[in-house]
Amino acid sequence: MQVKTPKRFLARWNQELIKVLSSPDVREQLLGHGLEPMPGTADELAKYIERQFATWGRVVKEAQITAN
Repeated sequence: MQVKTPKRFLARWNQELIKVLSSPDVREQLLGHGLEPMPGTADELAKYIERQFATWGRVVKEAQITAN
């Protein structure tokens, strides 16, 4: 999928989002709801998702887990 939003806007959005997610108050509220904030760049998120997919994909295959 092609993103048509100008890169400068995406960079600014990411910068502001990192500030918010790094705030102790916001972090505490998210943790209170069982969510762990992980502020970072879009590239870092993509790498994290790839690692998780590889790890859990292997677990699902080895355990022969299927969706019903």
